[in-house]
Amino acid sequence: MKLALCLLIVVISAYIGRLFSKRLEQRLDFFREYQSAMTQVSDKVVGVGLELYRVLSECRGDMTGPLLRACAVRLKAKPQMKLEDIWAQSIVMCSDGLAFLSKADIEFLREGGGALAALCANPSEKQAAIFLKRLAEHIAALEQEMNKKTKLYNTAGVLSGLMIALLLI
Repeated sequence: MKLALCLLIVVISAYIGRLFSKRLEQRLDFFREYQSAMTQVSDKVVGVGLELYRVLSECRGDMTGPLLRACAVRLKAKPQMKLEDIWAQSIVMCSDGLAFLSKADIEFLREGGGALAALCANPSEKQAAIFLKRLAEHIAALEQEMNKKTKLYNTAGVLSGLMIALLLI
């Protein structure tokens, strides 16, 4: 009976470690999708000259789509507001769907409003490339963090389960 309990504890601890590493994967997937969406937004605003609210409302992503569409709705309803404020309100409105992001990720995401405002004020490829470069750097940092912490979380989960199992025996 104790052996089965110990085995169960080890498996549950390993699963908890896997859940923590899964959150890192979600963060990375979100920012990859965000990068793709922002690339499309910048291409359509700079290349085609579409209005920002139309471009944002056309974004179709599982993770970033609701945020961008919420921003589009607010932007169309209140075009006189500053874009940074609309973006910040949209982030707050979609905060339940962004619960897996860290505080640093949310702060980086808030800077996207300033990048969109700068892109609308000066629709040039250079302006778009500045934010996309920063976004690529953030994704690279997340990939490094994920590589380090995934191993840590998985190992810590198994080792903590083994420690508890040893204490029970």
